[in-house]
Amino acid sequence: MILGILAIIFGAIGRGKATRGQATNKGAATAGLVCGIIATVILPLLGLLLLAGIMGRLGAAA
Repeated sequence: MILGILAIIFGAIGRGKATRGQATNKGAATAGLVCGIIATVILPLLGLLLLAGIMGRLGAAA
């Protein structure tokens, strides 16, 4: 989760520098930004799904 947030921050910084002409890696910065957003959104959803599965299994065992 923390790495996803860092990817969003650094991707945004990289895109800004590429837009200003200070860097030539706009594609890599965009990829980092997108991967960071996906990781930040999907990771908590997977955690909730795992938690729901564990709780469901504990409820079925009782």
